[in-house]
Amino acid sequence: MTSTTSNSTTSYSTTSTSLDDLDFGDHDFEDLDFVNLQFDDVDFDDLDFDDLELDDLDFDDLEFKDISTDDLGFANRQFDVLDFDDLQVEDLDFDDLPFDDLQFDVVGFGYLAFDDLDFTKLQFDDLDLCDHDFDDLKFEDLKFDDF
Repeated sequence: MTSTTSNSTTSYSTTSTSLDDLDFGDHDFEDLDFVNLQFDDVDFDDLDFDDLELDDLDFDDLEFKDISTDDLGFANRQFDVLDFDDLQVEDLDFDDLPFDDLQFDVVGFGYLAFDDLDFTKLQFDDLDLCDHDFDDLKFEDLKFDDF
C-alpha cells in the first residue's frame, strides 16, 4: 500500500511493509528463546516478504542467549539489484543448536558492496551442519562485484 501526501513545497510518499502470503505451514518453533537480544537502531524500511515459504523448517530448542549487536555497523552498504528468485531451503534442521553467550561487539562491515548479486534458483536440499567448527572464521575485505 502506497500513500502520498503533498503540499505546495513538500511531497511525502510512504510504502507500507507487506507480509502478505507469508507461509509457515506445519512449522514447529517449540522452546525458541531469544534472551537479551538487542538490535539498537535497526531499520528495515520497505521490507517485503511476499510469498515467503519455509517448508519443513524445524527450530526445536534453538536458543540465542545474551546476544549483543551493540555497535554493529554496515557503513556505506550497497545492495543494488539483490535478487533471490526461486530460493529454496528444504529440510533445514537446527535441533538443539546452542548459541550461549554469543557476542558481536563492534563488528564492522565497512564498504561492503553486493552489486548485481543474483542467487537465482539457489537450492539447499538436505543441508546438514552437524559437528561443524567455525572457530576463528574471518571474512576480510570481502567483495562480490557482478557475482
